[in-house]
Amino acid sequence: MGWTSSRKWKTKSDIVEAILEEHGSITAHKLVGDELWTVQDIGDDIIIVLYLFEREGMIWAYKDMGESCGPCYYRCPLEFLDCASEKNIEWRNSVRELAAK
Repeated sequence: MGWTSSRKWKTKSDIVEAILEEHGSITAHKLVGDELWTVQDIGDDIIIVLYLFEREGMIWAYKDMGESCGPCYYRCPLEFLDCASEKNIEWRNSVRELAAK
């Protein structure tokens, strides 16, 4: 899975705004550093999706990954775990362990 970028995204705010506009299915979101955590209603399911940001020179890019991918990032807001269908129990346990520290 590669990165998505656009010359239009000069700031982190630009890329966050673009993602939120493009994905109308986002029902909750929280920016944690360079990680945009979202809850998305995709019709028959509600899922957690992480948008990981990276700056490439003067342009921002993102890579998206769902909970089922078992992202190696664990700063997902705990309240999002209650909003979405469970896809990866090991990942969720790691999120909870990090939050408890």
